Amino acid sequence: DSGVLEPVAHQVYGFKHQMFQEYLVAVALARRCVDKTQRQSTWELLWRKRRLSRWNEILCLLVGILVQNHGTEGLQVAHEWLSALALEYSTPEGDPGNLCLILALKSLGEFGEHALEAEVADLAQHIMEIWEKTFVELLRQRGWNYVQPLRKHAAILCTFSLQIVAPIIMRLQQHDHAIQNFFYIPPASGVI
Repeated sequence: DSGVLEPVAHQVYGFKHQMFQEYLVAVALARRCVDKTQRQSTWELLWRKRRLSRWNEILCLLVGILVQNHGTEGLQVAHEWLSALALEYSTPEGDPGNLCLILALKSLGEFGEHALEAEVADLAQHIMEIWEKTFVELLRQRGWNYVQPLRKHAAILCTFSLQIVAPIIMRLQQHDHAIQNFFYIPPASGVI
């Protein structure tokens, strides 16, 4: 008993936890993303799956694997992927339920130590500004109940530099003072 596989039927085994399968799928997809002969077909597959909740974890893991295991090329593919997700709201199709924006936000956390690099910081700032704009529009039009999915993923703001995050938080606090209870900028940061 490996603790990883479990019998499903006679001579048929499955993973005890779905996460193993999701990780292996993300590894295979990452390899295809950096293979020039398979990149386009893989991109098309990923784009079709971007709004399916059962693919969410796979697509977040994919970003991490690209960034951590595939060097500069993987970092570039991950950057392109998140840029495309973040810009989905501006397409004629739009971003129903802000699913692509939320996926982009969640995936930002996968950049790890690369989050400090200028290109990644610029991408993060761009995605966070789109998040801010969407958050404010939803708050104004529909109220707190409708911003909860976006608010739930705002913790990613804490992983980036105060230089990027503080202006966004301060602008958000101008729209509703209740936001001050959710976001906090330490006075010692020199931003306030």
